[in-house]
Amino acid sequence: MDPHDFVLMGSQMGKDILAQVKEQLKDEWDSVPQETKDDLEKLALRVGELTAKKLTGQDVDRQMALVMSTVKDFELAGKFATKQVAVKAQQAFWEGVKRVGETLGSFLGAFARAGLKGIAGI
Repeated sequence: MDPHDFVLMGSQMGKDILAQVKEQLKDEWDSVPQETKDDLEKLALRVGELTAKKLTGQDVDRQMALVMSTVKDFELAGKFATKQVAVKAQQAFWEGVKRVGETLGSFLGAFARAGLKGIAGI
């Protein structure tokens, strides 16, 4: 994979995380202020970007910790109509990260298996 592939992968991961948040919030998504929606999108894309960088061997742990801290503050920041919606958004965000990670793991596993088959001449 070339570096551009990792950028595209990171972007798609971010979109998938945001889609998970929207899906989980359903009708409540409309009550989320636009500024908060924009923040969620930026955070989701940032997680995707940092994950892609991590796959290229870059140290992104401090940057990821900052994103994690920001997501943890959802319920304290008052950016949602209620604390319950904030908690739900936070949980949906992490569920999205988890699902993307599982998908990525499956993809990388298949990619690695294909590479090993090619190397082994199978």
